Amino acid sequence: MSVYVDTLLPCIKNSKWRYCESCHLVADTTEELHAFAEQLGLKRSWFQNNRRLPHYDLTKNMRAKAVRLGAVEISRNEFVSMMKPRICRGQLTFANTTGQVKGEIVKEGGKYILRKAAAK
Repeated sequence: MSVYVDTLLPCIKNSKWRYCESCHLVADTTEELHAFAEQLGLKRSWFQNNRRLPHYDLTKNMRAKAVRLGAVEISRNEFVSMMKPRICRGQLTFANTTGQVKGEIVKEGGKYILRKAAAK
């Protein structure tokens, strides 16, 4: 089972998250992720079914527990790199402050970019 935790970073507290730091728990498969989350005592309702990388958010204490249980520590850059191969090719919708942008994810010059779809 390959389960990972990224770097603990400051975050903004809100009505759903009262902690000032958090990180992500991710795995090679959703099944592995849920099995490990269950070992940690995480509720299934906390699962974030993000299209690019399904994950659970962890507090500082839960991150430490995950590492004790065998989660591999990775950097934020490694976490982002894990997302890239999982991004769907073709039409995607990205939320932004003004609405939805459709386009195609392509690799150019070693970087992944969003090439916006032509307006109809």
